[in-house]
Amino acid sequence: MRRVWVVLALVMLAGLPAAAQPFGEGIGDALVPLAGNPGYDVQHYDLDLTVASISTGSIRAVMTIDLIPTSNLSHFFLDFEMLPIASISVDAQPAAFHHLDGELEITPAQPLQANETATVVIRYAGTPEPVINPALGEGGWQTYREGIYVAGEPFSASSFMPVNDHPRDKATYTFALTVPEPWTAVSNGVLTSTVEQGKAVTYTWDMAQPMASYLVTLSIGHYSIYQQTGPDGLPIVNYLPSSRARELRPRFQSQPNMIAYFSELFGPYPFDTYGALVITDSRMHYALETQSRSTFGLGILSSGGDLVIAHELAHQWFGDSVSVNSWGDIWLNEGFARYAEVLWLEHTRGDRVRDNYLRQLYRTSRRSAVLPGSPSVNNLFSGAVYDRGALTLHALRHEVGDETFFEILRTYADRFRYGNAATADFIAVAEEVSGMTLDDLFDAWLFGEEVPTLQSIGVWLN
Repeated sequence: MRRVWVVLALVMLAGLPAAAQPFGEGIGDALVPLAGNPGYDVQHYDLDLTVASISTGSIRAVMTIDLIPTSNLSHFFLDFEMLPIASISVDAQPAAFHHLDGELEITPAQPLQANETATVVIRYAGTPEPVINPALGEGGWQTYREGIYVAGEPFSASSFMPVNDHPRDKATYTFALTVPEPWTAVSNGVLTSTVEQGKAVTYTWDMAQPMASYLVTLSIGHYSIYQQTGPDGLPIVNYLPSSRARELRPRFQSQPNMIAYFSELFGPYPFDTYGALVITDSRMHYALETQSRSTFGLGILSSGGDLVIAHELAHQWFGDSVSVNSWGDIWLNEGFARYAEVLWLEHTRGDRVRDNYLRQLYRTSRRSAVLPGSPSVNNLFSGAVYDRGALTLHALRHEVGDETFFEILRTYADRFRYGNAATADFIAVAEEVSGMTLDDLFDAWLFGEEVPTLQSIGVWLN
């Protein structure tokens, strides 16, 4: 699979001359040079997918993609693992295609014109396989004893659907998922219809706000629904495995209060709904901020308590609504979500517990050589990215004061809402709102080989 090769050979590829580069171009991410594709902006994905077999995970599907070329294109690429393709059309005309190593090259009958919307229809079938991600291991399409699910970072969606697989090209999505009764199909956004067709049911889900491709979730299983109501009537719809629903419901009782609290600190919740999706497969050893419906492995949910729920919820602002411009900016996702854990502890248990947690983050940061502002592809999800990233935010808060700090967060979340941001963008907002020069602070905490002292940010070691 191409993604395995990406992880193992990334550094070598970065130094190859253009003629030696593998099939496909990449969108221009310095850390993950083969991710995504240039030349167009996807507006909407409409996936009509039928699961032919739950036990094997085999599917048949039609993907319709509306995209706008950013320049005249005689051909273009999509990321898509090696599922057999029956046909491709562009603007209702048959198109030639070449599929190799997870890259799908499409050559339309007529070149695409810049700034004119084109519609691509891809028909395919087969049995998807997982992709391999740095640190997180297998991701994407997974079958297990209790059904099927999709989750993974930085790659996931391309395991079962053609997509421009980089956060820089965000789009809206519609998923029409047909499964045999009595299975339930869950995805991102709002469930807009449930239609029975003989012994099958089609669940249609709409994600109306732009979404990065790795945030796509899809799960087929036997679920109990636990509904809550958040601020301003926000629907919170949790999908819990039926066999564990009674014991799991209490773990999510705090979600409405969390959403209300984070909305005060970060600005309005950015999507039409929220909720949790719980997976019992032991290989799902992490949680993921899949947009509007966070996905939790049972193990991390059991060990992480309220903090893991707060973490994935905070990502809806920082990571989902505001997505990274490049994967090297990942601390903007993980450092912010880790600091949301700090804020939730402060809110619910007071300053003393908060400071104890900051001391814990500091100790783990000092044991790591990873710099949160410049991780490598193999340590994207290093503890230091999370922990020292969170300490960077506490350092900023200590420097500018609470009122200005939270105004910085709200301004950043609002300015880049449904878009992308880089570290330089956040620093620019922080300096604009505070009226201060903050280069030294960010350089020390994000890029300095020596971790600054806790005392410098108002926390004392025991």
